[in-house]
Amino acid sequence: MSTLGGISAVRKLLKYISDNELKEGSRLPTHEALCDELGMGFRPLHEGLSILSQQGLIETCRKAGTFVKKSSVQSLMEPISWHLKERNYMFQDIVRARAAVECMIAAEAARSRTRQDLEKMLKAIEQSEVEEFFRPKDEDADEAFHLAILGAAHNPFLLIFGKLIREQLNRNVPCPPYAPKWYYRKSSRAPGKSTRRLKIAS
Repeated sequence: MSTLGGISAVRKLLKYISDNELKEGSRLPTHEALCDELGMGFRPLHEGLSILSQQGLIETCRKAGTFVKKSSVQSLMEPISWHLKERNYMFQDIVRARAAVECMIAAEAARSRTRQDLEKMLKAIEQSEVEEFFRPKDEDADEAFHLAILGAAHNPFLLIFGKLIREQLNRNVPCPPYAPKWYYRKSSRAPGKSTRRLKIAS
């Protein structure tokens, strides 16, 4: 359990990283220098660094130092997954959450999208409707289509929420031991002719 000193250290460390505009791969000062700079002792500093490391925001390399890591959705998944498991969630909960959030994302994308955003979505649709394809390729196109919608919303909060839900959904979809017939099929549609139409506005 984190102490008040550790939580305070996290806030100071994050402010230090932000104020000094430290990017991915930037090296943090030595522990002694950080203690002097932030006005704290070694114990709360170590606790704060440990918390940031668990959150995937920094990485300590032996004999090399502590470095800022690139923030990613994956770094948020472990603590979120832990909280969900504590509440005995069901797979259907993820599906309903995705449906609710993606409705908001689609509405926001309709208001904020650009021509380039629409072209990305159209390309993803056409990619999924080739003459012959395997399911993994179809899934890649579906992923690209949903990511294009997320990007078209131009809302960083919705982007993170959408990616978190999709990541959690992907983690909980079991792979069947034997692929049914619909896993590998020929599309009855001609390549490049989508049944879904996107109007590219000028």
